[in-house]
Amino acid sequence: PGQDPAYCCLGLWFPCCLTYLQRRKVLDMTGEPYLCLGRDCAPTPNTNPDVFCCAPNSISDRCCNCCCCCCIRCNLFFAQPRSQEDPTAQTLMFLEAFCCTPGAILTNRYMIQTRFDVANDPCDRQCMECLQCLGLVLSCLAICAAANKKRRVRDAVRESNELYAGLVLCVFSCMLTQQHSQLQEIEEGLAAQ
Repeated sequence: PGQDPAYCCLGLWFPCCLTYLQRRKVLDMTGEPYLCLGRDCAPTPNTNPDVFCCAPNSISDRCCNCCCCCCIRCNLFFAQPRSQEDPTAQTLMFLEAFCCTPGAILTNRYMIQTRFDVANDPCDRQCMECLQCLGLVLSCLAICAAANKKRRVRDAVRESNELYAGLVLCVFSCMLTQQHSQLQEIEEGLAAQ
């Protein structure tokens, strides 16, 4: 973020747009077809549609619990690889970026790391772990505050959750900026070959 503060600001205000553009760039660079959330939630062709991902009573651990996955229920339509030039793929990519932004950002990150051998640095891992712990603590506080009759306590917890949401948005903005920088480096390396 410090190397490209303008992009970081764009990531803060327009994360959906940047997520969409990054996915297109990753798919262009890898030549892969588009798969909803990088196929993290999609069933395989041999999967029984009644027992995969988000189906009721599913025992699958493949569900990412994102809004696309749970609302749409991962039917086989979303499991089909599609050329990114296909209008359906364009629409799905757009919906993924705008309706499931966190899942799309993390999918882009995963694709960059696995396709181009980019590893998390210790700071990335610690930041994500701290953010996750803080979210869990705030969730517990929210449960306790819901039972509390004092309005001040409930308001304080609500405000804490709003600050946490802002912090998550900042972290995603930093992720988008880091991914942008990594994609630029990869493009430069490919151009030099």
